[in-house]
Amino acid sequence: MDRRQLNIERLRLRHLKLLEMVESHDSLRAIAEVLNTSQPALSQLVRDLENAFSASLINRSARGVSLTAAGQLALQRCRQALATIDHLAEELQIGEIPTLRIGTNLVLLHDEAFPTAFANMFAEGATVRYKISSARERLMVQALTDGEIDCYLGIVNWDRMPSRSAIDLSYESLGRTPLTIICSREHPLLSREPLFAEELLEWQWALQPDGSYHRNLLENAFRNIDLRTPSPVVEVSSDPFALVQLIARTQLLACIPDTTIARAGSDGLVKRLSACDLNIEASNIQFVTLTQNRSFEPLNQLYKHLKASFARDGKDPSA
Repeated sequence: MDRRQLNIERLRLRHLKLLEMVESHDSLRAIAEVLNTSQPALSQLVRDLENAFSASLINRSARGVSLTAAGQLALQRCRQALATIDHLAEELQIGEIPTLRIGTNLVLLHDEAFPTAFANMFAEGATVRYKISSARERLMVQALTDGEIDCYLGIVNWDRMPSRSAIDLSYESLGRTPLTIICSREHPLLSREPLFAEELLEWQWALQPDGSYHRNLLENAFRNIDLRTPSPVVEVSSDPFALVQLIARTQLLACIPDTTIARAGSDGLVKRLSACDLNIEASNIQFVTLTQNRSFEPLNQLYKHLKASFARDGKDPSA
């Protein structure tokens, strides 16, 4: 065993947690007080870390301490390791059945493919506990890179993600969900046949924030036929169901995943609008996990059943 490997073998959890402390505190003295240890002992922990990885991880100056670029990378890796250890401890406390932590968004939770996949897994006798959480894509991808969840199911606007978030992520398309323009049940545009994209621009819109994934797809569709893009009078950053409620009570237009209107449409809240010359690209539903997680069998089973469910629903990822 070489010296570098020997130094790594000597590391303990307190070494890994030190990087988190540096990120949240501005001096070694403050960290030493929190950990109830001396500054010399803390400095030794820093040296142990840097010797083990043969890299400078912490900047020291008169203004305090901060992580170097290498330190930031080390922190991301350490968070994954610490989260994995915490998760293992929870699993062992409640028994030997593994727990699969799934992150997703509200839209996918209402897609038929999601409950169908779970129904098929349970029918096959799956012996796994599932913990499902929902939040915006950026928070879910961050939770994944921090090791707080095992996979994320949903759309990912990679252009808006920090480049570091994509490190060692494995992602595959599950399928595509069409986007639909909606209006209220008595909107004047419903009587127009045929309906053209230019006519849609005569009306006011409620859209997701500028740069969001679905809004980009809508705007690209208008640009592709040399039209200006819709200019919203209302921006809604919450889930698409909030847009449905707004559209149902106004004469605004909006663009949402078809799975959302399929649910809302059963109550007759809104109607679909289809312009004959407007082709909006379908949103890509992705299965994202850490590369190192792909050997986890419950994760592979979830992916297999989701892929099959999306295929049965006709959401061809290659379309």
